[in-house]
Amino acid sequence: MFRDFALAFWKTARDDLGRAEDAMDERAYSYVVFHSQQCVEKVVKALLEMKEIFSRDHDISDIYTLYILKPEKVEDQRKVFYDILDSLEWFKGKWSASRYPFIKGGKVVTPSEDFTETEASLALSRARFVFSEITSLLKKEYRLEIID
Repeated sequence: MFRDFALAFWKTARDDLGRAEDAMDERAYSYVVFHSQQCVEKVVKALLEMKEIFSRDHDISDIYTLYILKPEKVEDQRKVFYDILDSLEWFKGKWSASRYPFIKGGKVVTPSEDFTETEASLALSRARFVFSEITSLLKKEYRLEIID
């Protein structure tokens, strides 16, 4: 059952990455950030599922650190695992800020007024990196049958 969930999370992460790329083409920067965050969250959850860990939380950096980062002993992958954690931390809170109006500088702003092309580009770059690295890990280490 966990493998099935892992594959389902991976597929939805792939779909979110595609939506983020489409949104970038449309210059819809808040949607780029939102779908990039969703991609990262879901592909990390796919990895957690392979370790038989399920989480409904959006902020999964602590769970990732506890169950993925700390137990890993492979030094050649250590930097990648920390880079993934860095992306999880970077995306913290962006899932709500990219969807709902909020107060900034004493005035109410919408996500589309707040997110820039630069931030959207960085979000998409992080999502592509995390998705690629975890996809590779799921294929090689866990033998998850993924069809790209």
